Amino acid sequence: PVKRAAGRRFYRPNDILVLFGIKELLHGNGMTIIGVKRLIKENGIRYLMKIGETARKKAKESAKDETDNTELENPIHFPVELRKHSNGLDKIRLAEIKTELLSVKNKITERMKKLQNISRKKDA
Repeated sequence: PVKRAAGRRFYRPNDILVLFGIKELLHGNGMTIIGVKRLIKENGIRYLMKIGETARKKAKESAKDETDNTELENPIHFPVELRKHSNGLDKIRLAEIKTELLSVKNKITERMKKLQNISRKKDA
Protein backbone atom coordinates (compact mmCIF):
# COMPACT_ATOMS: atom_id res chain seq x y z
CA PRO A 1 0.00 0.00 0.00
CA VAL A 2 0.96 3.61 -0.53
CA LYS A 3 1.70 5.71 2.57
CA ARG A 4 0.15 9.15 2.76
CA ALA A 5 1.90 12.17 4.20
CA ALA A 6 0.33 11.61 7.62
CA GLY A 7 1.63 8.02 7.63
CA ARG A 8 -1.71 6.43 6.85
CA ARG A 9 -1.77 3.61 4.35
CA PHE A 10 -3.89 3.92 1.23
CA TYR A 11 -4.98 0.52 -0.10
CA ARG A 12 -5.66 0.50 -3.82
CA PRO A 13 -7.96 -2.13 -5.39
CA ASN A 14 -4.96 -4.21 -6.50
CA ASP A 15 -3.55 -4.11 -2.96
CA ILE A 16 -6.85 -5.57 -1.72
CA LEU A 17 -6.64 -8.37 -4.30
CA VAL A 18 -3.13 -9.19 -3.12
CA LEU A 19 -4.38 -9.36 0.46
CA PHE A 20 -7.26 -11.63 -0.56
CA GLY A 21 -4.78 -13.86 -2.37
CA ILE A 22 -2.39 -14.05 0.58
CA LYS A 23 -5.26 -14.77 2.98
CA GLU A 24 -6.58 -17.52 0.71
CA LEU A 25 -3.21 -19.19 0.35
CA LEU A 26 -2.43 -19.00 4.06
CA HIS A 27 -5.82 -19.91 5.50
CA GLY A 28 -7.64 -21.64 2.65
CA ASN A 29 -4.78 -23.71 1.27
CA GLY A 30 -2.65 -24.07 4.38
CA MET A 31 0.49 -22.60 2.84
CA THR A 32 3.24 -21.08 4.92
CA ILE A 33 4.42 -17.49 4.62
CA ILE A 34 7.65 -18.75 3.08
CA GLY A 35 5.63 -20.74 0.54
CA VAL A 36 3.61 -17.66 -0.41
CA LYS A 37 6.81 -15.62 -0.79
CA ARG A 38 8.28 -18.31 -3.03
CA LEU A 39 5.08 -18.41 -5.09
CA ILE A 40 5.23 -14.64 -5.60
CA LYS A 41 8.91 -14.83 -6.51
CA GLU A 42 8.35 -17.60 -9.07
CA ASN A 43 5.02 -16.46 -10.57
CA GLY A 44 4.86 -12.74 -9.88
CA ILE A 45 2.42 -10.52 -8.04
CA ARG A 46 -0.16 -10.64 -10.87
CA TYR A 47 -0.55 -14.38 -10.27
CA LEU A 48 -1.33 -13.62 -6.62
CA MET A 49 -3.83 -10.96 -7.71
CA LYS A 50 -5.64 -13.57 -9.85
CA ILE A 51 -5.87 -15.84 -6.81
CA GLY A 52 -7.20 -12.87 -4.82
CA GLU A 53 -9.79 -12.10 -7.48
CA THR A 54 -11.02 -15.71 -7.41
CA ALA A 55 -11.15 -15.70 -3.60
CA ARG A 56 -13.05 -12.40 -3.56
CA LYS A 57 -15.62 -13.69 -6.06
CA LYS A 58 -16.09 -16.87 -4.04
CA ALA A 59 -16.51 -14.85 -0.85
CA LYS A 60 -19.21 -12.77 -2.55
CA GLU A 61 -20.92 -15.92 -3.84
CA SER A 62 -20.87 -17.61 -0.45
CA ALA A 63 -22.32 -14.46 1.16
CA LYS A 64 -25.05 -14.49 -1.48
CA ASP A 65 -25.64 -18.22 -0.90
CA GLU A 66 -26.09 -17.58 2.83
CA THR A 67 -28.80 -15.02 2.15
CA ASP A 68 -30.43 -17.29 -0.46
CA ASN A 69 -30.46 -20.25 1.97
CA THR A 70 -32.44 -18.30 4.54
CA GLU A 71 -35.36 -18.16 2.12
CA LEU A 72 -35.52 -21.96 1.74
CA GLU A 73 -37.95 -24.00 3.77
CA ASN A 74 -35.21 -26.41 4.92
CA PRO A 75 -31.94 -24.58 4.38
CA ILE A 76 -28.67 -26.52 4.36
CA HIS A 77 -25.93 -24.71 6.25
CA PHE A 78 -22.35 -25.71 5.55
CA PRO A 79 -19.56 -24.37 7.72
CA VAL A 80 -17.56 -21.58 6.10
CA GLU A 81 -14.44 -23.81 6.25
CA LEU A 82 -16.10 -26.39 3.98
CA ARG A 83 -17.27 -23.78 1.49
CA LYS A 84 -13.75 -22.41 1.16
CA HIS A 85 -12.45 -25.69 -0.25
CA SER A 86 -13.94 -25.56 -3.71
CA ASN A 87 -12.55 -26.73 -7.04
CA GLY A 88 -11.09 -23.30 -7.87
CA LEU A 89 -8.96 -23.30 -4.76
CA ASP A 90 -7.89 -26.90 -5.35
CA LYS A 91 -6.62 -25.76 -8.75
CA ILE A 92 -4.53 -23.10 -7.04
CA ARG A 93 -2.99 -25.68 -4.72
CA LEU A 94 -2.31 -27.99 -7.68
CA ALA A 95 -0.64 -25.11 -9.54
CA GLU A 96 1.59 -24.52 -6.52
CA ILE A 97 2.54 -28.21 -6.40
CA LYS A 98 3.22 -28.18 -10.14
CA THR A 99 5.54 -25.19 -9.70
CA GLU A 100 7.44 -26.96 -6.94
CA LEU A 101 7.75 -30.14 -9.01
CA LEU A 102 9.03 -28.21 -12.02
CA SER A 103 11.62 -26.56 -9.79
CA VAL A 104 12.78 -29.98 -8.55
CA LYS A 105 12.85 -31.31 -12.12
CA ASN A 106 15.05 -28.40 -13.22
CA LYS A 107 17.46 -29.02 -10.34
CA ILE A 108 17.70 -32.72 -11.23
CA THR A 109 18.30 -31.86 -14.91
CA GLU A 110 21.09 -29.44 -13.95
CA ARG A 111 22.76 -32.05 -11.74
CA MET A 112 22.49 -34.69 -14.47
CA LYS A 113 24.20 -32.33 -16.95
CA LYS A 114 26.99 -31.64 -14.45
CA LEU A 115 27.48 -35.38 -13.89
CA GLN A 116 27.61 -35.99 -17.66
CA ASN A 117 30.21 -33.23 -18.07
CA ILE A 118 32.33 -34.69 -15.26
CA SER A 119 32.02 -38.15 -16.82
CA ARG A 120 33.10 -36.82 -20.25
CA LYS A 121 36.12 -35.08 -18.74
CA LYS A 122 37.22 -38.30 -17.03
CA ASP A 123 36.84 -40.27 -20.28
CA ALA A 124 38.88 -37.73 -22.26
